[in-house]
Amino acid sequence: HYKVANVLATSTRRQLQPDHPARRVLTVFSWGSININYDSMFALSLEGSALSRAMPVKDFGSLAQTVPESLPDITETVRCFANESRWAQLPRQLQQAPFYADGLLLFRALRGLVQGYFDL
Repeated sequence: HYKVANVLATSTRRQLQPDHPARRVLTVFSWGSININYDSMFALSLEGSALSRAMPVKDFGSLAQTVPESLPDITETVRCFANESRWAQLPRQLQQAPFYADGLLLFRALRGLVQGYFDL
């Protein structure tokens, strides 16, 4: 999240004029990211921070590499939101789980927002 949010917010601000249509729609998704990430860095990311002291590991810094490498590819995980046949193949229990049920609702709402914006 840190990396993607900061890159999106920073590149949008640096490369697009304030009245550019793409900047206006991207700002909906990135507004406040730079400040939020900066503020949370002190509580979450640094050695000796509240999170590092709460974690049961000796080398907190190694988690920055270990955790992302051990997670499944999120692109594949959420692909079912945009593809109805993939959605239908999910077990019913997964379709009803909050991550998937709410994720589908959010995906549809955001897709409608973005499509509506570009259809103007």
